[in-house]
Amino acid sequence: MRAPQPEPPIPGSFATPSLLAWIVNGKYVMSLPLYRIETDLKACGATISRQDMANWMMNVHARWLAKVHERMKVELLSHVRIHADETTVQVLKEPNREAKKKSRMWLFCSARCNVPVYVFEYHETRRKGVAQEFLAGWSGTLTANGCIASMFVGRVRQCFSAVWADGFPRCRHRFPVM
Repeated sequence: MRAPQPEPPIPGSFATPSLLAWIVNGKYVMSLPLYRIETDLKACGATISRQDMANWMMNVHARWLAKVHERMKVELLSHVRIHADETTVQVLKEPNREAKKKSRMWLFCSARCNVPVYVFEYHETRRKGVAQEFLAGWSGTLTANGCIASMFVGRVRQCFSAVWADGFPRCRHRFPVM
């Protein structure tokens, strides 16, 4: 007698939960690009293309990690102090965009606490609506650089003061509910 085979985590794929976890760990914890993971797998005798791995990562995000991301955002917005920053990233093969155009990775994180929360969000631009949409309905103190802070000018009724965070000048705002 044989036990029934468990359902695969991605229907129609041979990817096992442990293989997916290994790839997620390599890419997002160890910061390995998929071509390096592909090379490592080939050295072990497994031929798995980076295109397959990229599709699996998008599938894993859509099925499970998007829910975790949303829950982390809810948790972060329950804090009274949030830090925000963004930096440029280059995405080589993004639909309808030149490879030279810079995109943005936004970071929103909690102030020092027992269980810190870090939420990263990718966006094509630096438009002010990104931070405003993320923080919609939130009330508290935002620590950010001048660029992000200036996005809220006109929406804040109270004045802000300059503070130093990590050795860099920052603006700290007390926000009413947006």
